[in-house]
Amino acid sequence: MKRRGQKVKLQHIDSGEEAEVVVVLSDSKMGYLGALSSEISPLVLNFLEEDQWWWYHPSEWREIK
Repeated sequence: MKRRGQKVKLQHIDSGEEAEVVVVLSDSKMGYLGALSSEISPLVLNFLEEDQWWWYHPSEWREIK
């Protein structure tokens, strides 16, 4: 699992959609809470509003390289 401020590339299991996410919080059961890296940089994580974060649950998203 990645740590806060790191980027992780994820792929949706069903649709194949890819997302590069800056990690806010990671949890082995819940997955990643993060914001799309195209919209922010890791330096501004502390200034984001909560409605700009999304959960990427491991039953729906998998980590890719």
